[in-house]
Amino acid sequence: MALTEAAPSLAAPPSPIPVIDIAAFFTGTPEERRAVAEAVDAACSTIGFLVITGHGIPQTSFDAIYDVSRDFFALPLEEKMKVVSTVDRHEGFTPNADPPQSDAGPARPVLRQQYHSYRYDTVDEAIAAGYPERVRASLLSNLWPEAPAEFEATWKAYFGLMEELVGRLFHIFAVALGLPETYFDDKVDQHLGTMAANLYPEQPVAPVAGQLRTRAHVDFSTLTILYQDDAPGGLQAYHRGHGWVDVPAIAGSYVVNLGDLMGRWTNDRWVATPHRVVNPPAEHAMTRRISMPFFHLPNHDTVIDVLSTCVSEDRPVRFEPVMAGDWIEARRVGGSANYGRIQPAS
Repeated sequence: MALTEAAPSLAAPPSPIPVIDIAAFFTGTPEERRAVAEAVDAACSTIGFLVITGHGIPQTSFDAIYDVSRDFFALPLEEKMKVVSTVDRHEGFTPNADPPQSDAGPARPVLRQQYHSYRYDTVDEAIAAGYPERVRASLLSNLWPEAPAEFEATWKAYFGLMEELVGRLFHIFAVALGLPETYFDDKVDQHLGTMAANLYPEQPVAPVAGQLRTRAHVDFSTLTILYQDDAPGGLQAYHRGHGWVDVPAIAGSYVVNLGDLMGRWTNDRWVATPHRVVNPPAEHAMTRRISMPFFHLPNHDTVIDVLSTCVSEDRPVRFEPVMAGDWIEARRVGGSANYGRIQPAS
C-alpha cells in the first residue's frame, strides 16, 4: 500500500528525530557506551531515523565531496551525459533519477538529478575481492567523469571514510541489539554498498500538485548515511501516527536511516521508515539543494536471517532467510523495484 502523496505539507511539526553524539561509544566509560547504544536502539525502534554527531569524519572531507559534486552538476548537460546511466545499470549520471511518479494522476517526473558510484571500478576487481562470476549482473563498474579533474580521487577517498563509519555504526548496532560488538564484521567486510550525489535544481516553473523532489519510499538497503545541506525544501520522514516530519539539517552531522533489509534482519524490531524530499517554498524556488547518501548493503553471501535477540513470544519470526546478494540483485532490476516495502500510513 503506497503512502498518499497528494498535497505534501511543507510545514511539518517539530522533528521527533533524535540527535545522538556517538563519540562516547568509542572513547567513553562502559556506562557512556551503553547510553549511546540505548539511544540508538530507541531511535531505530521508533522512527528508524537519527542524526549523528561525533562520528569522526572531518569537515574538510564534507567540504571536498560537496564542492566536487556541486562542480560536476554545474557542467553543461552534454558534459554530464558523457557518463550517463543506461537502462541496464545504475552507475553514472541520470538526468531524472527516478521513474515518473504515477501514484495519483498523470505521471510526473521527479525533480532530481543524480550521480551514482559503486564500490569497485570494474567487475574484475569485484571478482578478485571474492565475488563469483555467477553474480556478475550485480557487479557493475563505475563511470567516472573527466571533469572536475579531482572528482574520482575525491569520491574514492570519501567512499573509504563512509566504509569506516559504517563499521563503527555496526559496532553500535550490535551492542544495541544485545549481540557481541563485532558480530556484523564478517558480514559486511566485502559489502556491496553504493554512493550517490543528488542535485535538486532550481524550480523556475512551479511543480504541479503532488510533484516532489523525491517521492516517498523505503530504502532497500541495511542503512543509509546521508550528508545534506540546509537549503529549503528538504528531507522528511513519515512518523507513524503523526505524519510527515522534517529531518533536521545540522552542520557537521549525518542523517542515518534504516533500510528494509535491516528491518528484515531485526524481525521488524527496528523500523525502515518511508521518507521523501519536498519542494522549497515559492520564495526559495531558485535555490539548489545537494545531498550525499551512502547506501550500505552487506556481503553478497551474507544470509539475512532473523537475529535471535529480536525474537520473542510476542514477536515470533516474521521472515524466511534470504541471501543478501539475491535480495540486492532482485531490486536492482526493474526501476521502481529498487525501493523496499512501503508500509501503510498508520
